Amino acid sequence: MQTIVEQKFNTGNLKECAIIDFTYGTILYIFKTVNEMPMSTTWTFLGMLSGRELGITFNDFTCDRLLKALKMMAIELLYLMIGLFISVVCK
Repeated sequence: MQTIVEQKFNTGNLKECAIIDFTYGTILYIFKTVNEMPMSTTWTFLGMLSGRELGITFNDFTCDRLLKALKMMAIELLYLMIGLFISVVCK
């Protein structure tokens, strides 16, 4: 998980990475203990990091930064869909 976080924009600071990890852990804990609905941790993590990336991009908006963020999110979504396809086919 930490490797994926470090690939994102502006996560060289250990405090920022710790905040991302803490938020992710809190969301997982809440869904595990409070919520009855099953949830995929992969989708949660991807959504949280993509939302953070878009927030940073729109905070200091340039077209190049937006394209870079969208490309990064598209690649991650592609990897996620490949994994989903393999898990469904091999089951």
